[in-house]
Amino acid sequence: MAGETGVTVKVEDGIGWLILERPETRNALDPGFVQEAIAALDDLPDGIGALVLAGAGPAFCVGADLNLFHEAARAKRVDEDLTPLLVAMHTITRQLRALPIPTVAAVEGVAAGAGIGLACACDLRVVGESTVFVPAFCAIGLSPDSGTSFHLTRALGSAAANAAFLRNRRITATELAACGLADEVVPDGQVWAAATRLAVEVAGAAPTALIETRRLVDAAPGQRFDEHLDDEGKTIRSLWSSADILEGVTAFVERRRPAFRGH
Repeated sequence: MAGETGVTVKVEDGIGWLILERPETRNALDPGFVQEAIAALDDLPDGIGALVLAGAGPAFCVGADLNLFHEAARAKRVDEDLTPLLVAMHTITRQLRALPIPTVAAVEGVAAGAGIGLACACDLRVVGESTVFVPAFCAIGLSPDSGTSFHLTRALGSAAANAAFLRNRRITATELAACGLADEVVPDGQVWAAATRLAVEVAGAAPTALIETRRLVDAAPGQRFDEHLDDEGKTIRSLWSSADILEGVTAFVERRRPAFRGH
């Protein structure tokens, strides 16, 4: 189902797809485009086990549409015109992190600026051999947004992330795999097929366990060890009384794949 500004949602064999389809702009983000993606995530079809986020054409997503920045700067309406885009971009990254199903980014070509944030907001990433992450922000006089400084700092380390932003250094597929930001690197043209296989592999995860695991992983760098142990203990105890643990353990004993609620 294609939207008015280029967002397509489809379901194939229980896997949902959200495809950014503005290839003529390399999937540059403007408020209408992002709002349509937000609406699509709010209204995903029932029963899908995982979601693949992809970009049509030669690029995954080059971040915000800089034509908007140019027009806003010339009209001296930067805050009024660009704040809605910033709010929308941060909304969609939060949505991706809050989905109760696993998410896989299928990244082929360039992911720049907020496009990196979209890819990194997903649980897993499959990238093509020629894929590059381009920080972009400092090169046009801006600081990072859309979670890019959060994710790149954790993956690269603070010094390397700072250097990547400052120098606008292109991060290759090989480097993405080495630092854990790419779960698979495949030949160009095979990214979507590989993303499908990975989505099928992780589909049907226990929703609450998935969300709480994301939260624990995100919180870990800022917590002391004892504090994190307490957080882990409180969280796992909260899941003991759920129906999911009974289903998960029963499925293990019966040597079958679990069918968690909501899938």
